[in-house]
Amino acid sequence: MPRGGSMTIAVRTLILISLWLGAILLIPSGAHALEMTHKLVMDRDAYFSVQRIYLGWAFFGVLITAKIILDASLAHLLRRSRPDAAAGALISAVLIGAGLVVFFL
Repeated sequence: MPRGGSMTIAVRTLILISLWLGAILLIPSGAHALEMTHKLVMDRDAYFSVQRIYLGWAFFGVLITAKIILDASLAHLLRRSRPDAAAGALISAVLIGAGLVVFFL
């Protein structure tokens, strides 16, 4: 990549894809947050009945994995020309990965 802070079209495209993936990945988190108050007052049977609405949402796992890999790749690509952007991409990859660990625990 050329020095002096300029980025290639390919890198700019990867950044745009990363931003879009980040926005799309807010959907499941937002859904969980918005419905939490209603689910907390449900009895056990109703709660497990409602959980069936999440069938098929495992596809988001593919997107989350893609986002982590993409952000780690961007961190690697930008490490010399844009260390600030590389740090942001690396932090994003680590935090999304940590969120995934917390989700499964």
